[in-house]
Amino acid sequence: MANLNLFLAIVLVSGLTMTLICWASSLFDWKLQYLAPTNAARLAALQPPLVWNETLATFARSYAKERAVDCKLQHSNNPIYGENIAMSPGELRPTEAVDLWAGEKPNYDYGSNNCKEMCGNYT
Repeated sequence: MANLNLFLAIVLVSGLTMTLICWASSLFDWKLQYLAPTNAARLAALQPPLVWNETLATFARSYAKERAVDCKLQHSNNPIYGENIAMSPGELRPTEAVDLWAGEKPNYDYGSNNCKEMCGNYT
């Protein structure tokens, strides 16, 4: 009986460990799904790459929870952080969101640092 309990404990711990590893891996992948296309767009504009910032991510999650109540697509007006927001009637993959934001590049004038048309998400 002791061997069976030990075996079950090992199976349980192994299962939990694999679950945590898979969860951490998927979270890491999720971060990269946003960072990789964002940094590719930044590289094309000769800008330095971004790195994940957990403080900023915590703020974004908190604000997203606020907006989930009324589903309004609006900026937080936080004076510290810039924000890129997007909405879709269906699934919006990270690369699709980044493509929307980066698609505003033709509207941005580097010489004057101004937008000819909508480009607030690009900048």
